[in-house]
Order: sequence, then C-alpha cells, then structure tokens
Amino acid sequence: MKIIILLLVFLMAVAGGFGALLVVQQRYGTYEQRVAALSAGQLKEMFVFMSPQTIIYLKLAAVVVMALIGLAWTGSFTYGLLFAGAGYGIPQLAIWWKKKKRLEKFEEQLPEAMQNLSNGMKAGFTIVQGIENMVSDLAPPISQDFGLAMREYRMGLQLDEALQHMTQRVPSPDLNLVVTAINITRTMGGNLPEMLEKIAFTIRERRRIEGKNRALTSQGKLQGIVVGALPVALGAVFYVMDPKMMSYMWNTGIGLLLLFIIGVLEILGFVFIRKIINIDV
Repeated sequence: MKIIILLLVFLMAVAGGFGALLVVQQRYGTYEQRVAALSAGQLKEMFVFMSPQTIIYLKLAAVVVMALIGLAWTGSFTYGLLFAGAGYGIPQLAIWWKKKKRLEKFEEQLPEAMQNLSNGMKAGFTIVQGIENMVSDLAPPISQDFGLAMREYRMGLQLDEALQHMTQRVPSPDLNLVVTAINITRTMGGNLPEMLEKIAFTIRERRRIEGKNRALTSQGKLQGIVVGALPVALGAVFYVMDPKMMSYMWNTGIGLLLLFIIGVLEILGFVFIRKIINIDV
C-alpha cells in the first residue's frame, strides 16, 4: 500500500512538473515569437526581409555559440550562462546598429536628394515626376524609402499620406521638416523648388556645425573616458600586485560600500560630462 501511494505521488509530481514545463514553454514561445515578429518588422522597414522563425533560430544559435565561448574561455558554468544571456541580445543589438547606420546614411543623402528634386521641378517636372527621377538617380537607402512612397502613391494613396508613412518608417527630424514643407506648400501654395533649396542648405549647414561641434568636444569625451577608466584600471593593477589585499573590497561590508560609492560617483561623472559636451544644434 505504501509503495502504491509513493508511486502515485511520484506520478503526480512528474505530471505537475511536465504541466509547468508546458506552460513555461508556451508563455516563452509566445513572447519569443512576439519579439521575433517585432525584429522582423524592424528589418522590413530597412528592406531586409527575414521571417520571425529565422530570427528565433539566429537568437538560439547566438546563445549556443556564446555559451560555448564562455565555457571554453573561463571553464565556469556560471560564466557560460552569462555569456549565453549576452548572446541572446546580440541579434537585437545588430538590428539596432544596422538601423542607426542606415538612418545616418539617409540623413547624409537627404540634402542631395532635396537639391535633385528642386532641380527637377525647375526643369518642369511635377513633384511626383521629380521624386521618381530622384529615386532613379540616387543610391539606397533614400531611394528605397522614396521609391516605396511612390509605389504607395500609385496604389491609390494621396501623396501627403504616402510621405507621412515614410516619416513613420524613418524617424528623422530632417525628413519630417521636408515632408511638412512639401505638404504645406502643396496645400497653401508657394515656391516649392526654392523652399527645398533652402531646406537642403539648412540641413548642410547644421551637419557642418554638428561636425565642428564633435571635433571641439572630442577632447572632453576622451578625458571623460580616461578619468572614468582610471579607477577600474588601478583596481586591476592592485589586484595583480596583491590579490589578497584587493579581496577585502568584495569580502567585507566596508569594501562593498566603497565599491558602491565608486560606482555611483562613476555614473554621476559620466552623466555630468555628457551634459557638458552634449550641445544641441
């Protein structure tokens, strides 16, 4: 009788654990699919077409590879898990970096595109013909986004709606300024080619000033990096020279308090230096 009761308890525990595993798998699978679908949508906005299932496979591959690297490098299962967690975020980090570089390239091409559109309209093109001519003359990524806007226009959307959709895909203040100027000029009237030339000149000048600003503040950024890295570097040197002495920093209450204070001061210093050198143009 006792054996039967133990067997029943064991079977119930197995069934409960299996059920919990199914629930976790279902919840995690739904979350993972949602994240993968969001990443696939971000890639689609950059004209990189990839299914959510492929993104899930890439995440799993990155997790496995980083876990193996962590185990091989440190020989510790704990560090292997930490490396695996970092591997999970690598695909999303790559998407963010790709999106950032694409936006920078788009904003770099925008003044040339506006000058091209202005010249075309001065030559007698309508604004739609001018945009289509600009799309054929310029390279991606700006030709891709304006080309998609033209396809939406040919499918039946109003031009202002197609351009507004483009501003939603490309979060650029300069593009928003251009689209707003085009829509207002088409509605209220005005010299659109001249306005586009002025916008292109304004964007070029602002980019020139931003470049000069980056050059002038580069020394401050370097000083912030050096000063911020100095305590960490000194701590590493002291640990190599005398590991027993440095172990008091994380084995005693006073040492942990000092590490906490150092971390807070490092963060405050980073924030203050960033506020000083970050000049909005």
